[in-house]
Amino acid sequence: MSNTRESFDGLERFSETLFPFIPIPEKEHPQIRKLIEETKKKIEQTREGVKILQGEVWLAIVKALEELDIRVRQQNSPDLRGADLFDTGSSSRGTNIPGSYDFDYMLRLEPKDIPNISVIAANIEKRFEYKENKSYGKGDFYQIRLSGVTGFKDKDGKVIKFQEMGLGVEECDIDIGLTGKNELVVFGSHDAVQEKLEHIQRHYGNEAKNEVIANIVLAKEILKEGKAYKRVEHGGFGGIGVENWILQNNGNIIEAFRSFAEAAYSNTCEQPVSFDEFKQIYKIFNPGINLRYMTHDNYIENMTEQGYMAMAKTSVEFLNKYGISWKCAKNTALN
Repeated sequence: MSNTRESFDGLERFSETLFPFIPIPEKEHPQIRKLIEETKKKIEQTREGVKILQGEVWLAIVKALEELDIRVRQQNSPDLRGADLFDTGSSSRGTNIPGSYDFDYMLRLEPKDIPNISVIAANIEKRFEYKENKSYGKGDFYQIRLSGVTGFKDKDGKVIKFQEMGLGVEECDIDIGLTGKNELVVFGSHDAVQEKLEHIQRHYGNEAKNEVIANIVLAKEILKEGKAYKRVEHGGFGGIGVENWILQNNGNIIEAFRSFAEAAYSNTCEQPVSFDEFKQIYKIFNPGINLRYMTHDNYIENMTEQGYMAMAKTSVEFLNKYGISWKCAKNTALN
């Protein structure tokens, strides 16, 4: 699970195959349906405030660049001059965990600006008030990583707190990757997820799109609780990895946890197969391009052994807690 071709289902620029959306039925799984509906409500309560704050963060980055005479190119503009700024985070797609706000961007600079990459990064950082700065640079790449961002700063240092803006958001984390640009038009990882969600909306309706997003958010919450979510802290898929995992399991959290557990326990019912063996039988492909490394990810390869074991444990606990049937040792049915 899965193959490369299936990962393109629902991306109409590449495939004519309709996304195989499978909703979770109320009759068979009332507890899961209740969780999905509760998740939808939480998402809706914070959606507008997050959207406004997202636009303000974007504007703050643009202003910091303009101070250094760097123009941000409008997307789809025939004029290739200027920097490219991409909003790659889950908040832009509405797939973030409510109450946990991570704004992620990729900034691709023109070659002439690369020698000043650390200066550019510092000028962006000055636009925000934050609790912790874990930014770092290496060669022609710089990663801005600000935690506990609580407000904006203007060029004179005056602070505007998020709390004062009345958006229901008190703080967020901001990650911005800075690197050089090339002349290629790139279909990024974030583009692929967004286009699949839009495809689902067109073919199944807005409610179906909201259903899939709720499945994604609920999966993130469960994995976070099981310490099997974050790439760095947990050794897990990371946010966009979870989004692709749910999408490649028909937008269905039950199908996703079941497929993972059945692959992990394919030899015995007592313990998972080794991580090396698991990587051979279970794959989650990224149909878009990772903008930093310019490659298609297999999110299983991004995991650590610790993350794999935590996710195997979390998957089984989820299935057993809600009485969902699954098979270990290839044919032994449980629940």
